[in-house]
Amino acid sequence: MRDWIDESKMAAKRGGNTMANEGGAWIMKGLAWDDPWRIRSWREIIPATGEVAYGKFFNNKTGFISREWFPYFANARRDGYDFDAAWDDGLVQRRCRAIMDICEDGGVHPGYELKSAAGFGKGGYKNFEGCMTQLLMQTYLIIRKFERRKNQRGESYGMAVSFYQKPEELWGYEHVTSAYREEPAVSAERILRRAKERFPGGDDDYADDRIEVGFSVVRGWQGRGFATEALTKVLAYLTENEGISCVTAWCAAENTASKKVLEKSGMKLVGTEKGGLTVDGRVYDKLIYEYRVTES
Repeated sequence: MRDWIDESKMAAKRGGNTMANEGGAWIMKGLAWDDPWRIRSWREIIPATGEVAYGKFFNNKTGFISREWFPYFANARRDGYDFDAAWDDGLVQRRCRAIMDICEDGGVHPGYELKSAAGFGKGGYKNFEGCMTQLLMQTYLIIRKFERRKNQRGESYGMAVSFYQKPEELWGYEHVTSAYREEPAVSAERILRRAKERFPGGDDDYADDRIEVGFSVVRGWQGRGFATEALTKVLAYLTENEGISCVTAWCAAENTASKKVLEKSGMKLVGTEKGGLTVDGRVYDKLIYEYRVTES
């Protein structure tokens, strides 16, 4: 479910440069090696196209939903309720209402702005993140884009932050609610059948909460701690913000430098695959590492 993308329609473009899905892998083409967009996260680039919705849609974890399938998710998750109807029936907390009231202007709002304007913080509402996750899971909000903050001189700084919007503002009310004509349970079953078609070997009980990472440093910059620092931050982000419970990585047994990076970043050696790697015709043992939330 994490990669619920309509590959045939997805292409995130920047000028003449393209990020496209080829054989299940996202490939960015046409960028110079020193172009800063090379290191822009896919999660920043793809939502900005407006061709998919991004948010915490799957068991409080982030993922994509295509425009085609979003109405079925909306019907199933909302149980056929528009937000106002859910509020009228007492199904919505007042603090969630405060967030949605701000989004009624049709704009795209950064999370820090919503938190402040809706009255969260000292002396106000509590658990802003929990409310946002609830609204995303119910498809009342989506993450529309990511942008870095700007200082008074107009210069960008810090990490990119999430900007939120109602999906109706992106695709229109008629489209988002077009599946309301059928029972929510029918939409849910339709989604399940689609998932089984796309992933025939999948387990209904399997939680997609594992991800593999890798790293590479240009030779002239090796040995300066950059890989360890970067990997440490990536592990923290994935486990703290993306709901990933287990991050995996591997390296050749003879690769002492990579082993040090993995271990200094907090990853644990969990297994060895004898003869698991072949590089330039030479066979190496493959070391398997894991990082789990309970180990952090």
